[in-house]
Amino acid sequence: MVLFLYGEDSYRSRQKLNQIKKRYLDQDKTGLNLVNIDGEDTSFDGIRKLVGSIPFLAKVRLVIIKDLMSKGKNKRLEDRLTEFIKKNRIPRTTILIFYESGKVDKRKKLFVVLNRQKLAQEFKLLDNLRLEKWIREEVEKRKGSISEEAVSKLASFVGSDLNQMTHEIEKLVAYKSINHRSPPVSGKNGVKLPKVNNQCQITKEDVDLLVKAKIDTDIFKLIDALGQKNKERALRFVHNQLDQGAHELYLLKMIIWQFRNLLQIKDLLEQKKSSYEIAQISHIHPYVVRKSIFQLQNFNMDELKEIYQGLEDADIKIKTGKIDGVLALDLLAQEMCS
Repeated sequence: MVLFLYGEDSYRSRQKLNQIKKRYLDQDKTGLNLVNIDGEDTSFDGIRKLVGSIPFLAKVRLVIIKDLMSKGKNKRLEDRLTEFIKKNRIPRTTILIFYESGKVDKRKKLFVVLNRQKLAQEFKLLDNLRLEKWIREEVEKRKGSISEEAVSKLASFVGSDLNQMTHEIEKLVAYKSINHRSPPVSGKNGVKLPKVNNQCQITKEDVDLLVKAKIDTDIFKLIDALGQKNKERALRFVHNQLDQGAHELYLLKMIIWQFRNLLQIKDLLEQKKSSYEIAQISHIHPYVVRKSIFQLQNFNMDELKEIYQGLEDADIKIKTGKIDGVLALDLLAQEMCS
């Protein structure tokens, strides 16, 4: 059996993968037949051996190959695995999962073959309506409540990054529970019951107070500086953010976020879409659309694609320890302004 999990929404795809692993370990509590393979550091013979091995004291073994296409650079390995899967060489005693947490080139032969599998599942970024529904459900799971205004503001502030959104929801729920906890009241037989307190609902004012908006004016200023090839101003903005406590990965994520917006908006502008239509189609906040249209005067499509690829490469190098985060940001700013 072959499963394929992929998509830009790595939070939900990772949740799905963890659910599968948990169900499997509920059946095979030893964990001896669960194998995780790093797609960056593996070989075809190694995979074939693990997939073909008979499970030890269990009915099936679970083999997970992570980020083979998004991070791996071995085309020959991908080609051999493509043929391996096409010829249905996976034994019935093995569940093989291909998991991709990053962006994947859908033109790859391996991707095409995997995506034809019955158990292939793509996790797309949530559109605004689904995102707001997801926020309400996550708040309720944590025994909290949230106003509709707060839901809308939280969605526009954070966007579809569910990892960051989860962090913000947990922070908001904890803040309300600590700061607006009501004393218990006596029920029947002296049993203490919690008092209903309407102040426990998360409000838009709470979001303003506690959540750092993705719509950050300094980020727009930084992109302006990069577009104008003003290296001195770009580096100053980067280090101002770092001095104020921003983590280099968070700052890079914000830059990637905005250049992804620029690519989407540029494409829609070339299709003769209005700013209103762009906001509706892309689910990008109207304020961001307006700012981005102005910034696009400094970039053509080829430049945007090249910059975006460089940002994605830097993100991977920082996360894998191949380069210091601050140095990577300095080099990116200098390269973009050269």
